[in-house]
Amino acid sequence: MNPVTNTRDSHPSMMPKVLVSAASAAAVVAGVVVLAGWAFDIPALKSILPVWVTMKPNTALAFILIGIALQLPELPAARFGPRLSIHLDRLASGCRWLTGLIGLLTLAEYFFNWNPGVDQWLFAEPAGALATSNPGRMAPETALCFLLLAVAEPIAGTRLKTAPTLLLSMALGALVTILALTALLTYVTPVLGAFGWWGKTVMAVHTAILFAALGAASCLTAWRQLPPGWILSGRTMLAYAVGLGLLVMVGITTMRVQNLLIRINDSAAQFETEMHALENLGDQVNDAQSRARGYVLTGHEQMRTDHDSSATAAQKTLQTLRSIRLADPLQQARLAHVEALTVEALQWFDREVAARQAGAGVAPELIRHGAQLTGTLREEIDQLQLELGRIVREFRLAYLSATNFAYAVTWVGMLLSLIVLVLALLASNREAFERVATEKRLRDEEARFRQLTEFATDAIVTSDSAGKIVGWNRSAERMFGYAAAEVSLQPLAQLMPQRYRDPHAAGMRRMATGAEPRLIGKVVELTGLRRDGNEFPLELSLTTWETGGMVFFSAFMRDITERKQAEAREREHVAQQAGVQAAAFEAQRQAGLATLNLMEDTIATRTRAEAMAATLAKQLDELRRWQQVTLGREGRVMAMKQEVNNLLAELGRPPRYPSAVEAETEK
Repeated sequence: MNPVTNTRDSHPSMMPKVLVSAASAAAVVAGVVVLAGWAFDIPALKSILPVWVTMKPNTALAFILIGIALQLPELPAARFGPRLSIHLDRLASGCRWLTGLIGLLTLAEYFFNWNPGVDQWLFAEPAGALATSNPGRMAPETALCFLLLAVAEPIAGTRLKTAPTLLLSMALGALVTILALTALLTYVTPVLGAFGWWGKTVMAVHTAILFAALGAASCLTAWRQLPPGWILSGRTMLAYAVGLGLLVMVGITTMRVQNLLIRINDSAAQFETEMHALENLGDQVNDAQSRARGYVLTGHEQMRTDHDSSATAAQKTLQTLRSIRLADPLQQARLAHVEALTVEALQWFDREVAARQAGAGVAPELIRHGAQLTGTLREEIDQLQLELGRIVREFRLAYLSATNFAYAVTWVGMLLSLIVLVLALLASNREAFERVATEKRLRDEEARFRQLTEFATDAIVTSDSAGKIVGWNRSAERMFGYAAAEVSLQPLAQLMPQRYRDPHAAGMRRMATGAEPRLIGKVVELTGLRRDGNEFPLELSLTTWETGGMVFFSAFMRDITERKQAEAREREHVAQQAGVQAAAFEAQRQAGLATLNLMEDTIATRTRAEAMAATLAKQLDELRRWQQVTLGREGRVMAMKQEVNNLLAELGRPPRYPSAVEAETEK
């Protein structure tokens, strides 16, 4: 019988390994190409397009390290010796943790506003680079992705691959892919295209593409290692992953838009504060001028006091404007010009008041110059306010666009994720129904199998991997003489003679090391031991199966005592028949020998007769000759005839010559 197994996939798909190898190789190649672009100052190698963010040198180095860390475990271990394999594993681990350290150090720089200068160690990037907050520093989500990949790979590669650790590794890989896809989304949305997280560096396009591939490879590798009981079918699992990924992307995008709206509000509020301060400054300078002119004309002390109050208020407003730092250099220069004109005008008004206090006359030119300063200051303030108003309106439009984009992303993303999750839920329900039906069918089949097993004519004994009996049918009770309760969890060696127990224990130890059982799928004849101590021949067929991570063995045994006895009787009968045939063959051989001897005697007799005939013929010739010579000697002739007749009689032939009586009768 063929062994029964319960494994999820006897031949795992090569797709995860191919994807990991391809993604890691692409990371190494891209990192080398970008470093070459920084070394030879080739913009196309650093950012692909001029309007895209560059991949930073430390990002390229981290991609090379993580690519090496992912590629080394995929190399066939058979090509290397044990010592070299250990060194390669250590190298992969070192590259992986060094990548995580780079990501962690970059996140610490952002979080603690720390700048140790490591971002410029490889190559120096000038200030003012596109969508870059700190020259040479990778984006915060880039650093986070490197840290997640460095942590996800050791979790999936632990010796104890449990479902929780593999699911955690899947979640980390999926998060890397989602962050990368969200970063790619910013390049197709004008609202977010120029804004990174908290105004920091934006992730480069090729960086996001590599992260999407590496995250997907890490997630798929962990998914393929999950035990069957923890996962749904591939399509349902993918649908759930896509739905949850859409929800996470909606959440991340919403958070990013919210962060953008906060920064827009802060910037708009700052510009509005500056516009209000400029308006107050213009009013305060005008008031100081009018109060100074009134004091010059009337000499009223209240006018001088009011002038001093307006000048003091203008100085405070000037301090407020000095605390504002505008991003546009032209606006910053105009603000500096306004500050200089304000200081000059206030000093000029103080000169007018001082001249009036000294009792000297105030020249009209002095008053006209002060009026010119005030007019020039008013014009600069109005021009700067126009620029700031335009910027505020742009911020308001950006705020409105970001809000609409957030609404669109939220509703569309939620709707798509809801549709995908509903489809996944329906698919999972269908799989649940199918699983319930399958389980019911399996239970029915198991019940039928138990019934067939219970009443089977063959003894069926099931044991676990430790050699303990866990299954025992009625035929086994009749065959061995034990009840099921007596042999439950007892060693299987109890059913075999003592001389077979040591080899059986050695075989169980060999299978515990992972070796294949030698008797699986074969029919062998062994010797069993009954409860009364009698041995008997049996025929055994062994099969193995796995469930719940445990291995079991089922032995189908048949008592062949009667067959052996019949075979013995048949052998005895065959032996008897062989004896009879041998006796017949011997008698036939003896008869053949007798016949051969008779033939030899006949041939010898014939030879003697032929010799005697030749002698008789010779004698007859001699007799005729003598008869001619001795005609008168009749008596002698008769004697010779009688002698010839005697010789012929000995040969069994009739006489040749008649006797004397016959001769007389003839006469």
